[in-house]
Amino acid sequence: MNYFYYKLEKTTPNIEDRIDKLETVIQKIDNLKDRKVDTLSKKIIVALNLIESSINKKIIYYRKTMLDTEPV
Repeated sequence: MNYFYYKLEKTTPNIEDRIDKLETVIQKIDNLKDRKVDTLSKKIIVALNLIESSINKKIIYYRKTMLDTEPV
């Protein structure tokens, strides 16, 4: 995941755009999890949940960063 975030930060300098991209990834993960349980093993669902959790933490970090750097 660290490499994913590294590439995201290098290719997308704007924090709002990063958040949009991460939210798109979360939507795609949710779409995968909505499939029938038979097609996805429980281990894959656990992995997707971990990835989603990590992405949510990064979104929160970016939002805090935006608030801290907002001009007064």
